[in-house]
Amino acid sequence: MLESNLTRVSDLAFQTNLFYLDIDNSRVGIKTASPGAYDFDVNGTMRVQSDLEVGGDLTVSGNTTLINTTNMEVEDNMLLLNSTGSVGNDAGIMINRGAAGNNAAFYWDEDEDTFKLVVTTSDGSTVTEITDSAFANFKVNDLTANSFITDGITIADNAITTTRTNDDLVLNPAGTGGVDVSSSRIKNVSAPVAGSDAANKDYVDSQVSAVPTLGEFSFSGNKITQTASNADFELDNTGTGNFVFVGTSGVVIPSGTTAERPTAQTGIIRYNTDTAKYEVSQDGSTWTALRTEQTSREVIKDVFTGDGSTQTFSSPNVATAPENIIVYIDGVMQEPDQNYTTDGSTSTITITDEAPHADARIVVISGFADAQI
Repeated sequence: MLESNLTRVSDLAFQTNLFYLDIDNSRVGIKTASPGAYDFDVNGTMRVQSDLEVGGDLTVSGNTTLINTTNMEVEDNMLLLNSTGSVGNDAGIMINRGAAGNNAAFYWDEDEDTFKLVVTTSDGSTVTEITDSAFANFKVNDLTANSFITDGITIADNAITTTRTNDDLVLNPAGTGGVDVSSSRIKNVSAPVAGSDAANKDYVDSQVSAVPTLGEFSFSGNKITQTASNADFELDNTGTGNFVFVGTSGVVIPSGTTAERPTAQTGIIRYNTDTAKYEVSQDGSTWTALRTEQTSREVIKDVFTGDGSTQTFSSPNVATAPENIIVYIDGVMQEPDQNYTTDGSTSTITITDEAPHADARIVVISGFADAQI
Protein backbone atom coordinates (compact mmCIF):
# COMPACT_ATOMS: atom_id res chain seq x y z
CA MET A 1 0.00 0.00 0.00
CA LEU A 2 2.87 2.44 0.84
CA GLU A 3 4.80 1.48 -2.30
CA SER A 4 1.82 2.06 -4.54
CA ASN A 5 1.33 5.52 -3.05
CA LEU A 6 5.02 6.56 -3.36
CA THR A 7 5.03 5.96 -7.08
CA ARG A 8 2.34 8.14 -8.62
CA VAL A 9 1.07 8.54 -12.14
CA SER A 10 -1.59 11.06 -11.13
CA ASP A 11 -1.71 14.07 -8.76
CA LEU A 12 -1.85 13.56 -5.00
CA ALA A 13 -3.75 15.90 -2.67
CA PHE A 14 -3.83 16.07 1.11
CA GLN A 15 -6.87 17.74 2.57
CA THR A 16 -7.74 18.93 -0.94
CA ASN A 17 -4.99 21.62 -1.19
CA LEU A 18 -3.15 21.63 2.12
CA PHE A 19 -0.33 19.79 0.38
CA TYR A 20 -0.66 19.16 -3.33
CA LEU A 21 1.65 17.28 -5.72
CA ASP A 22 1.35 18.21 -9.40
CA ILE A 23 2.72 15.00 -10.92
CA ASP A 24 2.49 16.03 -14.55
CA ASN A 25 4.48 19.29 -14.05
CA SER A 26 6.64 18.10 -11.11
CA ARG A 27 5.38 20.92 -8.87
CA VAL A 28 4.40 21.21 -5.21
CA GLY A 29 1.68 23.41 -3.84
CA ILE A 30 0.97 24.47 -0.25
CA LYS A 31 -2.64 25.47 0.25
CA THR A 32 -3.07 25.60 -3.50
CA ALA A 33 -4.09 22.88 -5.98
CA SER A 34 -2.65 24.95 -8.84
CA PRO A 35 1.09 25.55 -8.24
CA GLY A 36 1.11 27.54 -11.44
CA ALA A 37 4.48 28.19 -13.06
CA TYR A 38 6.42 27.62 -9.83
CA ASP A 39 8.10 24.40 -8.75
CA PHE A 40 7.15 25.25 -5.16
CA ASP A 41 4.10 27.46 -4.65
CA VAL A 42 2.96 28.62 -1.21
CA ASN A 43 -0.39 30.34 -0.96
CA GLY A 44 -0.01 32.06 2.43
CA THR A 45 2.77 33.04 4.82
CA MET A 46 5.96 31.04 5.14
CA ARG A 47 8.51 31.03 7.96
CA VAL A 48 12.05 29.66 7.89
CA GLN A 49 13.34 29.27 11.45
CA SER A 50 16.90 28.60 10.46
CA ASP A 51 19.15 29.72 7.59
CA LEU A 52 17.72 30.08 4.14
CA GLU A 53 19.98 29.99 1.13
CA VAL A 54 18.61 31.04 -2.24
CA GLY A 55 20.78 29.86 -5.10
CA GLY A 56 18.98 31.87 -7.77
CA ASP A 57 17.17 35.21 -7.96
CA LEU A 58 14.85 36.27 -5.12
CA THR A 59 11.76 38.14 -6.33
CA VAL A 60 9.42 39.79 -3.80
CA SER A 61 6.17 41.03 -5.37
CA GLY A 62 4.52 42.50 -2.26
CA ASN A 63 4.34 46.18 -1.42
CA THR A 64 6.39 45.92 1.79
CA THR A 65 9.44 43.81 2.63
CA LEU A 66 10.22 43.44 6.33
CA ILE A 67 13.66 42.28 7.41
CA ASN A 68 13.82 41.80 11.17
CA THR A 69 17.55 41.41 11.77
CA THR A 70 20.16 43.02 13.95
CA ASN A 71 22.62 43.64 11.13
CA MET A 72 22.03 43.01 7.45
CA GLU A 73 24.89 42.17 5.14
CA VAL A 74 24.53 42.70 1.42
CA GLU A 75 27.22 41.26 -0.86
CA ASP A 76 26.09 43.28 -3.88
CA ASN A 77 28.13 46.41 -4.55
CA MET A 78 25.18 48.29 -6.02
CA LEU A 79 21.66 48.81 -4.62
CA LEU A 80 19.11 49.93 -7.15
CA LEU A 81 16.13 51.88 -5.85
CA ASN A 82 13.05 52.59 -7.97
CA SER A 83 13.93 49.70 -10.27
CA THR A 84 10.69 50.11 -12.23
CA GLY A 85 11.77 53.58 -13.30
CA SER A 86 8.74 55.39 -11.87
CA VAL A 87 8.92 59.09 -12.75
CA GLY A 88 8.29 61.88 -10.21
CA ASN A 89 8.88 59.97 -6.97
CA ASP A 90 11.47 60.91 -4.33
CA ALA A 91 13.82 58.02 -3.51
CA GLY A 92 16.34 57.36 -0.80
CA ILE A 93 17.00 55.91 2.64
CA MET A 94 14.82 56.68 5.69
CA ILE A 95 15.67 56.08 9.34
CA ASN A 96 12.91 55.52 11.90
CA ARG A 97 13.93 57.52 14.98
CA GLY A 98 11.11 56.25 17.18
CA ALA A 99 9.24 59.54 17.48
CA ALA A 100 6.38 60.71 15.30
CA GLY A 101 7.43 63.34 12.77
CA ASN A 102 11.09 63.08 13.69
CA ASN A 103 12.52 60.60 11.19
CA ALA A 104 15.74 61.16 9.24
CA ALA A 105 16.18 60.70 5.50
CA PHE A 106 18.90 60.86 2.90
CA TYR A 107 17.13 61.03 -0.42
CA TRP A 108 16.94 62.35 -3.96
CA ASP A 109 14.40 65.19 -4.29
CA GLU A 110 12.86 64.62 -7.71
CA ASP A 111 11.34 68.13 -7.90
CA GLU A 112 14.64 69.92 -7.15
CA ASP A 113 17.06 67.41 -8.74
CA THR A 114 19.01 67.50 -5.47
CA PHE A 115 20.22 65.10 -2.82
CA LYS A 116 19.03 66.09 0.67
CA LEU A 117 19.85 65.09 4.23
CA VAL A 118 16.85 66.07 6.33
CA VAL A 119 14.63 65.54 9.35
CA THR A 120 11.19 64.62 8.03
CA THR A 121 7.58 64.04 9.09
CA SER A 122 7.29 61.33 6.42
CA ASP A 123 7.47 57.64 7.35
CA GLY A 124 8.02 54.32 5.62
CA SER A 125 4.64 54.48 3.93
CA THR A 126 5.69 57.45 1.81
CA VAL A 127 5.73 56.57 -1.88
CA THR A 128 5.85 59.79 -3.88
CA GLU A 129 7.26 62.82 -2.05
CA ILE A 130 9.18 63.21 1.25
CA THR A 131 8.25 66.22 3.43
CA ASP A 132 11.25 68.13 4.86
CA SER A 133 11.06 69.51 8.42
CA ALA A 134 14.65 70.80 8.61
CA PHE A 135 18.03 70.15 7.11
CA ALA A 136 20.19 67.80 9.18
CA ASN A 137 23.82 68.31 10.14
CA PHE A 138 26.42 66.52 8.03
CA LYS A 139 29.97 65.92 9.27
CA VAL A 140 32.77 64.71 7.02
CA ASN A 141 36.54 64.97 6.80
CA ASP A 142 37.42 66.24 3.32
CA LEU A 143 34.64 67.39 1.00
CA THR A 144 35.10 67.78 -2.75
CA ALA A 145 32.42 69.47 -4.83
CA ASN A 146 32.04 71.51 -8.00
CA SER A 147 30.19 74.11 -5.95
CA PHE A 148 29.06 74.55 -2.36
CA ILE A 149 25.90 76.49 -1.54
CA THR A 150 24.70 77.60 1.91
CA ASP A 151 21.87 79.91 2.89
CA GLY A 152 24.18 82.91 2.56
CA ILE A 153 27.09 82.07 0.26
CA THR A 154 28.03 80.02 -2.76
CA ILE A 155 31.49 78.53 -3.25
CA ALA A 156 32.04 77.60 -6.88
CA ASP A 157 35.48 76.79 -8.26
CA ASN A 158 37.70 79.52 -6.73
CA ALA A 159 34.92 82.08 -6.13
CA ILE A 160 33.01 82.78 -2.89
CA THR A 161 29.80 84.73 -3.53
CA THR A 162 27.10 85.98 -1.17
CA THR A 163 23.59 84.94 -2.22
CA ARG A 164 21.59 87.56 -0.29
CA THR A 165 21.52 91.03 -1.83
CA ASN A 166 23.80 93.61 -0.14
CA ASP A 167 25.07 91.12 2.46
CA ASP A 168 28.67 91.49 3.64
CA LEU A 169 31.09 88.62 3.13
CA VAL A 170 32.49 88.16 6.65
CA LEU A 171 35.87 86.58 7.41
CA ASN A 172 35.99 86.32 11.19
CA PRO A 173 39.00 84.56 12.74
CA ALA A 174 38.52 83.39 16.33
CA GLY A 175 40.39 85.17 19.12
CA THR A 176 43.48 87.11 18.02
CA GLY A 177 43.82 85.35 14.67
CA GLY A 178 44.09 87.38 11.48
CA VAL A 179 43.19 86.95 7.82
CA ASP A 180 46.36 85.56 6.18
CA VAL A 181 46.55 85.67 2.38
CA SER A 182 49.98 83.98 2.29
CA SER A 183 51.83 86.97 0.81
CA SER A 184 49.41 87.13 -2.14
CA ARG A 185 47.80 90.30 -3.40
CA ILE A 186 44.24 91.34 -2.57
CA LYS A 187 42.90 92.54 -5.93
CA ASN A 188 40.03 94.76 -7.16
CA VAL A 189 39.60 96.64 -3.86
CA SER A 190 37.23 99.62 -4.16
CA ALA A 191 38.09 103.06 -2.82
CA PRO A 192 37.43 103.24 0.94
CA VAL A 193 34.31 104.89 2.33
CA ALA A 194 34.47 104.31 6.09
CA GLY A 195 37.51 104.91 8.25
CA SER A 196 38.01 101.17 8.79
CA ASP A 197 37.85 100.28 5.07
CA ALA A 198 40.94 98.93 3.30
CA ALA A 199 42.50 101.27 0.74
CA ASN A 200 43.63 100.30 -2.74
CA LYS A 201 46.83 101.51 -4.40
CA ASP A 202 45.09 104.08 -6.62
CA TYR A 203 43.49 105.70 -3.58
CA VAL A 204 46.76 105.80 -1.65
CA ASP A 205 48.61 107.24 -4.65
CA SER A 206 45.97 109.95 -5.04
CA GLN A 207 46.26 110.90 -1.38
CA VAL A 208 50.06 111.03 -1.57
CA SER A 209 49.96 113.16 -4.72
CA ALA A 210 47.69 115.64 -2.92
CA VAL A 211 50.33 116.23 -0.24
CA PRO A 212 52.41 119.39 -0.93
CA THR A 213 55.91 118.68 -2.24
CA LEU A 214 58.64 118.53 0.38
CA GLY A 215 60.98 120.75 -1.59
CA GLU A 216 64.62 120.78 -0.51
CA PHE A 217 64.06 118.73 2.64
CA SER A 218 64.82 115.16 3.64
CA PHE A 219 63.41 113.19 6.56
CA SER A 220 65.25 110.50 8.51
CA GLY A 221 63.88 109.26 11.83
CA ASN A 222 63.23 112.37 13.93
CA LYS A 223 65.52 114.59 11.82
CA ILE A 224 64.58 117.09 9.09
CA THR A 225 67.49 118.21 6.87
CA GLN A 226 67.48 121.19 4.52
CA THR A 227 69.30 119.87 1.43
CA ALA A 228 69.79 123.08 -0.61
CA SER A 229 73.37 124.26 -0.11
CA ASN A 230 73.72 127.35 2.13
CA ALA A 231 69.98 128.12 1.95
CA ASP A 232 67.96 129.30 4.95
CA PHE A 233 65.68 126.83 6.75
CA GLU A 234 62.40 128.78 6.72
CA LEU A 235 59.23 128.14 8.73
CA ASP A 236 56.41 130.29 7.37
CA ASN A 237 53.21 130.82 9.35
CA THR A 238 50.35 132.38 7.43
CA GLY A 239 48.37 135.12 9.16
CA THR A 240 48.89 136.29 12.74
CA GLY A 241 49.49 132.90 14.34
CA ASN A 242 52.61 132.34 16.42
CA PHE A 243 55.17 129.56 16.31
CA VAL A 244 54.37 127.58 19.44
CA PHE A 245 56.57 124.81 20.84
CA VAL A 246 54.54 122.57 23.14
CA GLY A 247 55.77 120.17 25.78
CA THR A 248 57.78 120.47 28.99
CA SER A 249 61.31 120.22 27.58
CA GLY A 250 63.20 123.05 25.90
CA VAL A 251 64.52 124.54 22.66
CA VAL A 252 68.21 124.18 21.84
CA ILE A 253 69.54 126.99 19.61
CA PRO A 254 72.65 126.82 17.39
CA SER A 255 75.99 127.22 19.14
CA GLY A 256 79.63 127.71 18.17
CA THR A 257 82.78 129.66 18.78
CA THR A 258 83.35 133.33 18.00
CA ALA A 259 85.22 132.33 14.85
CA GLU A 260 82.24 130.26 13.74
CA ARG A 261 79.77 133.14 13.85
CA PRO A 262 77.51 133.38 10.80
CA THR A 263 76.96 136.66 9.00
CA ALA A 264 75.11 139.00 11.35
CA GLN A 265 71.43 139.62 10.59
CA THR A 266 68.92 141.68 12.51
CA GLY A 267 67.23 139.40 15.06
CA ILE A 268 69.69 136.49 14.81
CA ILE A 269 70.50 134.65 18.05
CA ARG A 270 73.06 131.98 18.95
CA TYR A 271 75.12 130.67 21.87
CA ASN A 272 78.83 131.57 21.91
CA THR A 273 80.82 128.67 23.36
CA ASP A 274 83.90 130.89 23.78
CA THR A 275 82.18 133.51 25.95
CA ALA A 276 79.55 131.15 27.39
CA LYS A 277 76.90 133.73 26.57
CA TYR A 278 73.89 134.04 24.29
CA GLU A 279 74.51 136.70 21.67
CA VAL A 280 72.30 138.57 19.23
CA SER A 281 72.57 141.10 16.46
CA GLN A 282 70.21 144.04 16.74
CA ASP A 283 71.56 146.17 13.93
CA GLY A 284 72.47 143.50 11.39
CA SER A 285 76.22 144.10 11.71
CA THR A 286 77.43 143.82 15.32
CA TRP A 287 76.95 141.18 18.02
CA THR A 288 75.81 141.93 21.58
CA ALA A 289 75.93 139.52 24.48
CA LEU A 290 72.62 138.91 26.23
CA ARG A 291 72.45 139.33 29.98
CA THR A 292 70.93 136.13 31.36
CA GLU A 293 70.62 137.27 34.95
CA GLN A 294 70.27 140.59 36.80
CA THR A 295 73.58 141.82 38.34
CA SER A 296 74.72 145.10 39.78
CA ARG A 297 76.80 147.23 37.41
CA GLU A 298 80.40 148.07 38.12
CA VAL A 299 81.26 151.68 37.30
CA ILE A 300 84.96 151.92 36.44
CA LYS A 301 87.19 155.01 36.43
CA ASP A 302 90.31 155.24 34.28
CA VAL A 303 92.73 158.14 34.84
CA PHE A 304 95.25 159.23 32.20
CA THR A 305 97.84 162.08 32.26
CA GLY A 306 98.40 164.30 29.22
CA ASP A 307 101.83 164.97 27.74
CA GLY A 308 100.92 167.71 25.29
CA SER A 309 101.09 165.42 22.21
CA THR A 310 99.17 162.19 22.91
CA GLN A 311 95.48 162.13 21.82
CA THR A 312 94.71 158.41 21.97
CA PHE A 313 94.49 156.49 25.24
CA SER A 314 93.82 152.74 25.66
CA SER A 315 91.66 150.89 28.20
CA PRO A 316 89.54 147.69 27.90
CA ASN A 317 86.78 149.49 29.75
CA VAL A 318 86.03 151.88 26.88
CA ALA A 319 85.13 149.22 24.29
CA THR A 320 81.70 150.76 23.73
CA ALA A 321 80.02 153.67 22.00
CA PRO A 322 81.16 157.23 23.03
CA GLU A 323 77.77 158.04 24.58
CA ASN A 324 78.16 155.10 27.00
CA ILE A 325 81.12 156.72 28.82
CA ILE A 326 81.82 160.06 30.55
CA VAL A 327 85.08 161.92 29.91
CA TYR A 328 86.52 164.80 31.97
CA ILE A 329 89.71 166.80 31.17
CA ASP A 330 90.85 168.83 34.14
CA GLY A 331 87.32 168.60 35.53
CA VAL A 332 85.61 169.78 32.35
CA MET A 333 83.07 167.30 30.93
CA GLN A 334 83.61 166.47 27.26
CA GLU A 335 80.86 165.95 24.64
CA PRO A 336 80.64 162.49 22.94
CA ASP A 337 81.52 162.38 19.22
CA GLN A 338 82.43 166.08 19.39
CA ASN A 339 85.34 166.12 21.81
CA TYR A 340 86.16 162.41 21.77
CA THR A 341 85.44 159.13 19.98
CA THR A 342 85.91 155.43 20.81
CA ASP A 343 86.92 152.41 18.83
CA GLY A 344 85.34 149.23 20.24
CA SER A 345 87.65 146.98 18.31
CA THR A 346 90.84 148.38 19.90
CA SER A 347 89.45 149.59 23.26
CA THR A 348 90.75 153.11 22.67
CA ILE A 349 89.48 156.62 23.24
CA THR A 350 90.69 159.52 21.09
CA ILE A 351 90.57 163.24 22.08
CA THR A 352 89.57 164.91 18.82
CA ASP A 353 90.11 168.66 19.48
CA GLU A 354 93.78 168.70 20.42
CA ALA A 355 96.19 166.76 22.60
CA PRO A 356 95.67 167.49 26.30
CA HIS A 357 98.40 169.67 27.69
CA ALA A 358 101.16 168.25 29.81
CA ASP A 359 100.05 167.08 33.22
CA ALA A 360 96.39 167.40 32.19
CA ARG A 361 94.14 165.04 34.24
CA ILE A 362 92.00 162.91 31.95
CA VAL A 363 89.25 160.89 33.74
CA VAL A 364 87.17 158.28 31.87
CA ILE A 365 84.15 156.74 33.65
CA SER A 366 82.62 153.60 32.01
CA GLY A 367 80.42 150.60 32.85
CA PHE A 368 77.05 152.19 32.13
CA ALA A 369 76.28 149.84 29.21
CA ASP A 370 77.33 146.41 27.94
CA ALA A 371 80.17 146.45 25.48
CA GLN A 372 79.60 145.54 21.87
CA ILE A 373 81.49 142.38 20.93
